[in-house]
Amino acid sequence: MTATGSSQVLSAAASGFERFLTQRGGDPDTVLGSVGLSSRDFDQPTNVVSLLSYCRMLESAAANSRDLNFGLHYGRQFEPEMLGLIGFVALASPNVGAALTNFIDLFPLHQNGTETRIAVNGNLLRMEYRILDAGIVHRRQDAEFTISAFANVAKRCLGNRFQLVQVDFEHPQPPSANEHHQLFDADVAFSQRTNALVLRIEDLATPIPDGNVQLLDVLRSSLQSVSCKQSHYDLVTRVRAEVRSRLANQVINLDRVADALGVTRWNLQRQLANKGLTYSTLIDDVRRDLAADYIGQRHIPLSEVAFLLGYSEQSAFSRAFRNWHAVSPQAFRRDLLKRESRSRGGAIQFDR
Repeated sequence: MTATGSSQVLSAAASGFERFLTQRGGDPDTVLGSVGLSSRDFDQPTNVVSLLSYCRMLESAAANSRDLNFGLHYGRQFEPEMLGLIGFVALASPNVGAALTNFIDLFPLHQNGTETRIAVNGNLLRMEYRILDAGIVHRRQDAEFTISAFANVAKRCLGNRFQLVQVDFEHPQPPSANEHHQLFDADVAFSQRTNALVLRIEDLATPIPDGNVQLLDVLRSSLQSVSCKQSHYDLVTRVRAEVRSRLANQVINLDRVADALGVTRWNLQRQLANKGLTYSTLIDDVRRDLAADYIGQRHIPLSEVAFLLGYSEQSAFSRAFRNWHAVSPQAFRRDLLKRESRSRGGAIQFDR
């Protein structure tokens, strides 16, 4: 079991971060200091850092540089080699199918607390990515960075055969979403169950120009030796992740979630009861964690926040929010905006 907030990522995921942030008008020292990191944490690509701190770093970088799409821009210039061992694993694979499968299958060694999947349907291939760690609430910048980096890996493997069909993000649509459509040159959907790329692929057996099976074996062994160790998630963590992915689509009934987790309804209820939990209280916990994040995004109407949290009525959301925070959603947003105006231009200050 991985405790909430204990997930890790290899520091290669921050290759060139300080230089890029400076180019975007940000201050690396301010950003790193705000999340308890320093340049020393990234001096070797095989260093292991907290995934929670890494995601907070990207969120703070967006605030500090005043670039709402910082993660998107950072990921767009992130070539496979910058990812370190996991990137080289893809490039050393013998063909396109092996490259993308190896990359997705081994990605949890590069970053744990994470679920990655690949699925092929006809000539469409879907690469999925989502963070499972319930302690990481603010994750938009990480999602946009990671999916952009995934696209660069696929593009390098496919060359001029690269055809991106659709991009999915689990977070709500940001105010600057036009740029996402332009940069990906594909349909982009938000508030989806997971982050994903959908590619059109004619031949998965297409050779990789620099494929090297002997080198691939060495790279795989090296990644395993320095990896963020594989995580095993307890039932509560898995249920929370599944609920979060379904809220906006309002398909959070117990039977659906139990089916997705491969357990029976009664078994799920029994295991939660053994931990002193019920399914309804767990749903409330997930909603409470997300509510403040969504309300802090001023472009999202409060009525849409209610919908994104799986409420069919605004009044039900307002009652729940008052129970959580002792103020109305409107008052909470006003207070957030006041605090934001006082600290404008700095990095996000997270509670430690």
